[in-house]
Amino acid sequence: MAHADIGAVAGRLLVGLADRKYLEREWAAALALYRAAHERHPAISAERGLPLMIGHCAIEAADPPQLETLVLETGAVTESPRSQTFTHDMLVRAKNLASGGEYLRASRLLNFLASWFKPLEQTYGEGLLTGSSDWRSAFDRPDNRDPPVVAAERLHDLPVQDLRARYAGRRLLVVARRSFFGGAHRQYDVIDNLARTATEFGLAVREHHSHPPHPFLDRASFIATLQTAIDDFQPAVILFEELFAGGFSAEPEAVKPVTEILASARARFGTRIITTYTDAWDMVNRPGNPLYTGLGELVDVVHHCHPAALDQASPEQRAATCCFTLPTWNPGLTSAAGTIPRGCFIGSMSYINMSRLAWWVETQRAGLPIDFIETFQTSPELASDRAYMETLRSHQLSINLTRRATGATILTGRTIETMLAGGVLVEEDSVDTRYFFKPGIHFMPFKTLADLREITAALLDDPARRHALAAEGHRWAAKYCTGTYFWAAVLAHLG
Repeated sequence: MAHADIGAVAGRLLVGLADRKYLEREWAAALALYRAAHERHPAISAERGLPLMIGHCAIEAADPPQLETLVLETGAVTESPRSQTFTHDMLVRAKNLASGGEYLRASRLLNFLASWFKPLEQTYGEGLLTGSSDWRSAFDRPDNRDPPVVAAERLHDLPVQDLRARYAGRRLLVVARRSFFGGAHRQYDVIDNLARTATEFGLAVREHHSHPPHPFLDRASFIATLQTAIDDFQPAVILFEELFAGGFSAEPEAVKPVTEILASARARFGTRIITTYTDAWDMVNRPGNPLYTGLGELVDVVHHCHPAALDQASPEQRAATCCFTLPTWNPGLTSAAGTIPRGCFIGSMSYINMSRLAWWVETQRAGLPIDFIETFQTSPELASDRAYMETLRSHQLSINLTRRATGATILTGRTIETMLAGGVLVEEDSVDTRYFFKPGIHFMPFKTLADLREITAALLDDPARRHALAAEGHRWAAKYCTGTYFWAAVLAHLG
């Protein structure tokens, strides 16, 4: 065996031993082995991404006083399964550190990882720790003009009652996902809110589930039952979630039969088709931007609630787009609001919103009076809809974090849920939310940790301002975001 081959084998064995120590969480031993492999076998170090592991082990092995001054090599991880596995492990480790109250070490790990992991690079790179914004202008001089959605969807002139009368008794088939099955405490899924509010508007509604996982559907049964549902129900309108872009209809083998089924419904029953997207922010980054697939041939109207995507639409596409909030449940809570003199974030943390982990770590390290309550969507112990809304109401401030993995800051369900619960919304600034609501009147926006520190202090010391934000936010959301204006706006686009 050639000398170079022997050296390569020795280098890989050394890395394998270091990996074992890493997985056993023997940080100092793993660090020494990784450093030896890095110095003796630079080609293997580059191939295996060893500077990433060296940095992590150095952070874990350091005493707290050393963490602030620790100098680490940064760079770009290869897109190898190995690098992705270690990156994921470090994110989980950072969460575990945060859960154990080790916010300094978790912060150092996330800041280091930000040079290797793009979502965190965006979060920290835009000044989370070092920047500030002009939040005071919204606080001291809020603009009381209508948000852009009012003019764009002509809300003041929308003939709501005429549309109610025109569509009274018309059949609507809602083809959408269901995220929660078999839980009486979860009755306000998106599909629930669509069906309930459509019925209240006067439509005759039937549901058809469109996305896996589903306990009774696969692609073949979805296609067969969709055909049967349309034949039996003969809908005047189909509202189809993520048609050809998500769920069963996006599977290559389903595109042709679903196209034929919908084209047949249009020909036989005069059915009009609306596509809706809960996550249009993700669609616009996919190849070909599937938001407008089938528009003009199969699809009549495209609905989404991501106004940042409107500038990417052609004039014809924009004319066929209804950009409006999805119907949201108004629980009508009567319990005392603001009984907990702190802020609160309640929600999930996953790859698509990993910046939330950074905010959790950095706010706690800075000592901000904010509780972080992580939820797990698949947990059988998931709180009920009402308990979740009570949490948004009971804290004096509800903190909403809106950034997604693409860097987009978006309108989230929590934005509207906080207002309908009677809570005070303090939200990571988003073009989307500003399109539907008024900063300084319905909510307070922030961009950086310094902003959030100052805003929480100002609002926690000002009950009158909190009351005004909660009251105005609730009034606006109760009028425009609970279903009536959604159905009027989207049906008005059908012409």
